[in-house]
Amino acid sequence: MKLRGMGRLSALIAALVMAAALIAPAGLPAVAGERQAGNRPAVTLREVNPPAKAGKGHRAAADPKIVGGTAVPSGTYRFMAFLHITIGGSTYMCGGSLIDPSHILTAAHCAEGASAAGITAWIGGNQMSGSIPQGSLQRGASAIAVHPSYNGNTQQYDAAVITLSQAVPSAANGGIDPVTLVSSGSGAGLAQNTSLTVAGWGTTSSGGSMASQLMSVAVPVQSDQYCSGQYAGSGYSTSTMFCAGPQGGGKDSCQGDSGGPIFFDNGGVLTQAGVVSWGYGCAQAGYPGVYSRLANASISSFIGGILGNPVPPTPNPVSDTTAPSVRINNPARNGVVRSTFTVSVSASDAQSGIRKVELQQCFGSQCSTIATDPSAPYSFRLTGSSGKAVIRAVATDGVGHTATTIKTPIWIR
Repeated sequence: MKLRGMGRLSALIAALVMAAALIAPAGLPAVAGERQAGNRPAVTLREVNPPAKAGKGHRAAADPKIVGGTAVPSGTYRFMAFLHITIGGSTYMCGGSLIDPSHILTAAHCAEGASAAGITAWIGGNQMSGSIPQGSLQRGASAIAVHPSYNGNTQQYDAAVITLSQAVPSAANGGIDPVTLVSSGSGAGLAQNTSLTVAGWGTTSSGGSMASQLMSVAVPVQSDQYCSGQYAGSGYSTSTMFCAGPQGGGKDSCQGDSGGPIFFDNGGVLTQAGVVSWGYGCAQAGYPGVYSRLANASISSFIGGILGNPVPPTPNPVSDTTAPSVRINNPARNGVVRSTFTVSVSASDAQSGIRKVELQQCFGSQCSTIATDPSAPYSFRLTGSSGKAVIRAVATDGVGHTATTIKTPIWIR
């Protein structure tokens, strides 16, 4: 797995000086090294070359930047933050976003293990001068909070909040206005094929140099079903993540962009829907970038609690007090040995509708989600390992109620 953040600051500055001496394009070269996941492409945690850790390549070195994008005009997206984070004597780079005058949102995999004293933020800049965006406001940090459920192996709950040592004044007072965050439980901006914008200063090609100015690219949201299928076995979670990017590749966030925002225009208000997190390589066909889902109730509540606005759980309508109905249609008679089954599931909820249906396959006590379908008809093609399997379907309705049904064991080979 590769995260999407950046390399040692000293080495990068030295490389930049050398590049300038050679009259090469400005930029900071990435540091080589990545972890492979079986036969899959490398997974990219999108900060710049923090030290390797256990699990799925946590803080492994990464691939390109905002890939396939364009330069952002000066004065645009001024809520963007560029972070220097020092851990164990080495300095790494990530993105972030100003979410209120005193707080920056970034990725947990950027901030885990850091102290407030080791973080410096530059907010509102664009063109790079050395390793600092020109025209930015510099701030130190007084506190750092990583989501308590963050999992460095799966990258679930990949969110962290930095409290600034000094507040940023509003644009009306010569400062910067923060970006708006999507509401808890909202699906705004995440419908399939909706165009989102992701921005950052990440490297400009695989193993290449950082961008000399802020870049952005528009990427389409992919369905939960597509994302979970492409990233099957990776720990991808439809509740805490979403993926966005062309299915054919070519446009993506990547190394140096970790922690930065992915956002959309919501009636003239730029609204952040996610945080740059990880992916298999960068801009590769079939593997869109993966982002933390800010509408997740736990992530939203975590952020709101730090900002002083705890987010209450979404109330259930009085008329909807029961879980949805879900049923598995018999894929095959018990005892019939087949290599492939077509499994259909029926699910209904008269009050709030069905949001998604997951199909799970269990061998003994080990269960794994093998498909997620956000819309009816719920039909899954199941190919399993040899043995006696239990098939389980989980339906989630529009207000978060779930219901589970289990199909008695079937034999598959």
